[in-house]
Amino acid sequence: CRVTGVEKTILFDTGGKGEFLLANMKKMKLSPKDVALIVISHNHGDHTGGLRPFLKENPDVSVFVPAKTPDGFVKEIQQIAADVTVVNKPTTICDGAVVLGPTGDKIIEQALVLDTKKGLVIIAGCSHPGVEVIAKRAKEELHRDIHMVLGGMHLLRHSDDDLRAVIDDLKKLGVQEVAPTHCSGDKAISMFQETFGDGFFKVGVGRVIEIDVR
Repeated sequence: CRVTGVEKTILFDTGGKGEFLLANMKKMKLSPKDVALIVISHNHGDHTGGLRPFLKENPDVSVFVPAKTPDGFVKEIQQIAADVTVVNKPTTICDGAVVLGPTGDKIIEQALVLDTKKGLVIIAGCSHPGVEVIAKRAKEELHRDIHMVLGGMHLLRHSDDDLRAVIDDLKKLGVQEVAPTHCSGDKAISMFQETFGDGFFKVGVGRVIEIDVR
């Protein structure tokens, strides 16, 4: 996910294969050199596999990884990237963008949160700790209403009742729009669309969503 409009251009996660990431960027006429910051949600190969190939094209970036990321991975990236920060708590990485830092107790993950005119836009990798948990933490830490939650929501194996509970939790938190991707699952995506209506966005490779930043 490529984020522009805030102070610096951000790449959130890098996919599983660098050749796909770079080829897709080329098709969209996007240059790796334009990216200043990279946020890694968690240390799974389908989110970090494109990082090393990307850094070969543009090593002059700052990379942000959550605490408890394996030391070997961090040290390897430190040898390539201009700067690597291990994030322990909510941290502003540029004007208009905050990484929440490690969330969860099994699979540790961090989300990227954009501060926009309409409210917070939360970008999640897989939401292993629970998308509702991430959304609640963002709202509590940043003290603003949530406009959108975008990204993987890890709901593939949830029952209908569990899916309904997650969706209800997001609605209670005041989430206005959702854009589920990646590991969310077809059933969950269908239920999100039914519940959020015009506030549902179908997303995939190449999709652009525009929201006014502050």
